[in-house]
Amino acid sequence: MRPIKHLFMIIILTIFLVLGMNLKAHAQEIMGPSSAFDWNNWKPPKYIPDWKGIPGELQPPFPGVTPPPTEPVRWSAEWEDQEGVLVAWPLYWLAVESAYCAMVDELQDVGTVYLLYNNEVSKMRITEKLNSCGVPLENIEWLNILYNSNWTRDYGPESIFGQESDDWGIVDNVCLYGRKDNNVNPGLESLWGMDYYSSPIVTEGGNLSPDGMGKLFCTSWIRRENFFMGEEELRQTLNDYYNVELTILPLPPISPHIDMCAKLVNPETWIIGEWPSDDPNTPYMDRLVAILESMTASTGNPYTIYRIQQPKRLPSGYWRTYTNAYMQNGKVLVPTFGVKQDKAALAVFQQALPGWEIVGIDCTGFDGSGGAIHCSAHGIAHHEEVSFLRSQLSAESN
Repeated sequence: MRPIKHLFMIIILTIFLVLGMNLKAHAQEIMGPSSAFDWNNWKPPKYIPDWKGIPGELQPPFPGVTPPPTEPVRWSAEWEDQEGVLVAWPLYWLAVESAYCAMVDELQDVGTVYLLYNNEVSKMRITEKLNSCGVPLENIEWLNILYNSNWTRDYGPESIFGQESDDWGIVDNVCLYGRKDNNVNPGLESLWGMDYYSSPIVTEGGNLSPDGMGKLFCTSWIRRENFFMGEEELRQTLNDYYNVELTILPLPPISPHIDMCAKLVNPETWIIGEWPSDDPNTPYMDRLVAILESMTASTGNPYTIYRIQQPKRLPSGYWRTYTNAYMQNGKVLVPTFGVKQDKAALAVFQQALPGWEIVGIDCTGFDGSGGAIHCSAHGIAHHEEVSFLRSQLSAESN
């Protein structure tokens, strides 16, 4: 019996060894190889989806997919004039409520805050918290649409405009966060009556950086999420629904989402995170910068790149970031953390965006979550907006 038992143990150990090698290879395939990064001890932030793939309930084919727009469209950018912002109050996450109060207070000065709530009890609790923080309820529109996650950036509506009709529409991608969050955009369509398109693309908005002129930037995470289609099919599908050309950038260890490491603040200007030379993110970011420096912006000019020194890595292993900032109608909300780099970070944003008001928001409560301000806010386009391209042509002709 003993030789059989030993043979059995050898077989079990061999299986675990193979599985371990496959898991390590999987992590390197997603993030890229890095001899300085200890993948064996890495745990992803707890408030984002499972990085390993798509939950069973969201496996393709996806129900409700609609045909793409029938005319060329333009995907609007964050820095354009907006009617307001979609915010979902964090559910039972007390550590970030003060940050949300500050965000709502600042953003209602420059647009309508469309605030999601699940029921009258939660609405009353949110109201009490805003009142306790001294936030006036002057420019808030309450939307009773069920949701699971506060990350509206990732599941909120992507605004497009017909280049021939000027009609406003939204594209609703497949979000990993759950069924309720995938119901928010249909709920908005029923309220506002814009054109609605449901795409088969699996992605979160935090990994989408459109320039408003036909270019889209994502990390390579978008390939992993859309494993069921080849890269050419993915590019074509993005073009069908958004009329954009995709540029895939390196995926650093900080997050699968581009908004955690880089921010496009106008069609030809980037703010890119920078870490010490021995940080695991550094080789990825250096490669990302080299790619952008080799490209030409949609304007025909080279990109202007500002580097922003990121906060020191936390003892827990997580990273904070300044690039997870949100822009709306001349105001930029930038995460701050009560550290010495805060002042310099705000100065970089001011240098990159002269004429914009730069406001720091304490985001220490977000530590370890994999997100901050940009993840928590999604711009809502003007409901009666003419296309940016046509307005530009009209202004030039006059």
